[in-house]
Amino acid sequence: MAFRSAKNLLACVAALSGCGVLFGAPQPCMPLSPREQRVLALQISLDRRGFSCNTLDGQCGRKTQVALATYCAVNGLAYVPGAEATAHARFFAGETNLFETVVVTAADHAACGRIPAAPAEATVKMLCERLIALTEEHIREKERILGVGIAIRGITSFDGRVVLNSFGALSCSDYPLAQRVEEYTGYSAVMSNNVRALFAAQMFLSKERELHSQFFLRCEYGIGASLSINDRIWLGGTNQCSEIGHIPVIRRGGKPCSCGKSGCLETIASPAAIREDAICILSPDKTPVLWKTSLVRGRDALTVEDVLEAASCGDSGAAEIVDRAVSALSAALKSVIYIIDPAKIVLYGRMFENDFYLTRLLAELQEGVDAGHHITTEKSAYNQLLEDRAAGLLVIEAFIDNGGMQ
Repeated sequence: MAFRSAKNLLACVAALSGCGVLFGAPQPCMPLSPREQRVLALQISLDRRGFSCNTLDGQCGRKTQVALATYCAVNGLAYVPGAEATAHARFFAGETNLFETVVVTAADHAACGRIPAAPAEATVKMLCERLIALTEEHIREKERILGVGIAIRGITSFDGRVVLNSFGALSCSDYPLAQRVEEYTGYSAVMSNNVRALFAAQMFLSKERELHSQFFLRCEYGIGASLSINDRIWLGGTNQCSEIGHIPVIRRGGKPCSCGKSGCLETIASPAAIREDAICILSPDKTPVLWKTSLVRGRDALTVEDVLEAASCGDSGAAEIVDRAVSALSAALKSVIYIIDPAKIVLYGRMFENDFYLTRLLAELQEGVDAGHHITTEKSAYNQLLEDRAAGLLVIEAFIDNGGMQ
């Protein structure tokens, strides 16, 4: 949702992100481990109380840690770093039927590919009911609400009304999501691809109007991108411009991708793929450093950050996987450099917070690129901060561009 005054904007966007309006990428289907189930229960309980992690992945990532630490600080509780897996039992013991009153989309974030998918209509209805409940609880002046912003992964129609293929975020294709949200909430809806929404927020906040073109790369659970030309996001002939994560890089025998193909860049170079590939070869011989970490924390608890740490510490098996991912991603970006020649490449996602990974990627990008291509490549100044704003800013921009909401 968005408001006519900037005063209420942040509260509105925070409410949106708590409802899960920004749909994320799924992980390969696999059962949740007992530890992941406990962390997922914690994330849902925090979300119910307004301390959303903005993710439902069963992982003790930075957002989950921050949400729990904030909840503890507000309620005078002792926060123990590293004890997130047991926090639900300590703070929210006795809660049952966790999935009955919280919105869990079919593939919202990392864990969602491992949760039984609900029908799209039921998911959207629950989401809208939750959104209405939040507005009733937190917003007094309903007439100041402009509309609902929706950012969803996958392919949307040119008019921003229909989700053609959400790559698993919803359990069906060709779904009129914007219309359904309007019918269930009574507010106008504006919808866009999630990466484009993040990029739009990046441009809205950075105000780098002098740049005639930018390429925005998001590397989070999967890989997505967006392109701007003359300060406008370029959609392409089929509204699928810059789907870099789904470039086929393995002709035969590649791993299945969420888009329905096999061997896409995302199946090699995404954080999920790096973690999965490392776990597949986990052993005292091939990955000795990562193996020791798994003995302490458990195989299922390993993260892509653990893989990167192991690679930086000389773990040859982990380093080989990281190098392969970096090489594939940099090759795709070099194609962008030579074909599009953008003025700037913006890197967004938790992978780029890791100095080891970022240094290797930037070094790889410099190899084989002519000196005449003076292209700035840098991490976003708003890295990992735009998820809370992107959907709401869609409505703000639509209001400004159209001189009001329809």
